[in-house]
Amino acid sequence: MAKKKKDPPLAYSYSKLRKYNECPRAWYIIYIQKRPQVMAPPLLLGGVVHEATAFYDTVCWKQKVTHSLGDWKACAKKAIGLSSPPLTSELEEEVYQLMESYVSYHELDLKGLIGIEERIALNSSLDETGWVADDAWFRLILDRLWINKHMALIRDVKTSNEMKADVFQIECYSWAVLIQYPQVQEVYCDFDFIRFEHITDPVVYTRDQLPMLHDKIMSRVAQIAEDKKWKPRIGDHCRRCGVRNYCPAMKKGAKPVRYPFPRNQKEIDKVVEDYSVAKTIAEDANSAIRDYADAVGDFNSIGRSYRWSSTVSWKKLNSKALFEALETLGIEPMRFFKPDMAALRGLALENEQVLNILNREGEKKLTTRLSSTIIKEKLPK
Repeated sequence: MAKKKKDPPLAYSYSKLRKYNECPRAWYIIYIQKRPQVMAPPLLLGGVVHEATAFYDTVCWKQKVTHSLGDWKACAKKAIGLSSPPLTSELEEEVYQLMESYVSYHELDLKGLIGIEERIALNSSLDETGWVADDAWFRLILDRLWINKHMALIRDVKTSNEMKADVFQIECYSWAVLIQYPQVQEVYCDFDFIRFEHITDPVVYTRDQLPMLHDKIMSRVAQIAEDKKWKPRIGDHCRRCGVRNYCPAMKKGAKPVRYPFPRNQKEIDKVVEDYSVAKTIAEDANSAIRDYADAVGDFNSIGRSYRWSSTVSWKKLNSKALFEALETLGIEPMRFFKPDMAALRGLALENEQVLNILNREGEKKLTTRLSSTIIKEKLPK
């Protein structure tokens, strides 16, 4: 009897690392159990629009023109035809609307363009390999990639209803480009938000930052490799989870977290008041945690020094002793460092006062402060 062929080693990607960060259980269901996903309409729409914009820019690239207005409808129709499952008539109409917006403000820069939907596959030694090769360890698809001598530009197309993106995404992309193209010294990354007809200012990563980017990615890979429990993480994302029917938490009666919007001025004032109180408590807790981290000092791991930094949020925290203290107290460290800010973000969409507070304080800084309240009362004396 012929031996059953073993599955190739698990290949990582930005989307897989993001999914684990969102919910370890969903990651396990999708990538280990290989359960089929039910695509939420926004995700389905985003995938089709991505395809349509790629088809359109490819037409322009082949014709060596910056735009080709007569071809955009055919590109949209082609992408819609490839959709599985098929789009509803409402979503089809939205695809055409977004494509019309895209071509109205978009001109393709032909100079230095080397890839549309550019694929990069690396093996565990960080050498280039085939996209479907058995040794493929990390895969990425870059929406658009330009390289001009020692500089690269990565552009990611977004169809979301808010101008917000994950910085870790462009960190993964920059890491891959710096590895794949040794001549590149600087990587510029921006986002093209189609709904807003807006391309963001670029974020720049240099070759000197490659070790930092690598460590950041490897730390997330290590979390997955070490996880044996795959606990569900309940939150607002559960509403659009494609494997919710397989989730043990949902089977036990858990409900996706939904945050109500304030219905009147009285409720708005209460939200602002509650936020002010939470902010004061969090500032005290933040100070306590910093004092503790300073007391136990720095530690070195895999070539990096970890310490508290009041100006870079939690980016370069933390001592090994702090993590051990948290675990001793029965507190999951990742709960502490990755709080769910969906409540305030959701309120901000409908509440100008909350939005102004978040903009003034800085959401990243606020996240650190609110998360610190979790262990305020339990820190060792």
